[in-house]
Amino acid sequence: MNRTYLDTSLVVASLVHEPGTSAAHRLLRQEAATAWLISSWVETELASALAMQGRRQAISRAERDAAWKRFEELREARLQVVSMEIADFAVAARLCLDEAAPLRAGDALHIALCLRQRCRLASFDQALCRAGTHHGLRVEWLQIER
Repeated sequence: MNRTYLDTSLVVASLVHEPGTSAAHRLLRQEAATAWLISSWVETELASALAMQGRRQAISRAERDAAWKRFEELREARLQVVSMEIADFAVAARLCLDEAAPLRAGDALHIALCLRQRCRLASFDQALCRAGTHHGLRVEWLQIER
């Protein structure tokens, strides 16, 4: 079975109405037969993103809470949560040191997990997708429709 790792940008767009929501929903419909993976790190980043949108008043507290509830339901019904391993952090550290494909620590963790799981990465983050390609991942770079 094909497996796709959903990064935080994709999960957020699937839960909160924003410019990438249509593209996120389209990918998830197209990938209905694919196993969807996330990490606990995605869950942490999602909580942070929803909280930040709430603080900036881009969404209301009710919208934030509804998005989190939808995430919990999606996680239980459809997502495979893959645990980070100590080795993932060592790989991520090495990826951060690669000047040919600059990465932030959190993005390096996403890539390290995808490398270990041998799965495809789906994201709106162009820099993450470029780095993933550089490191041998199959990527699906989603673009926001203008």
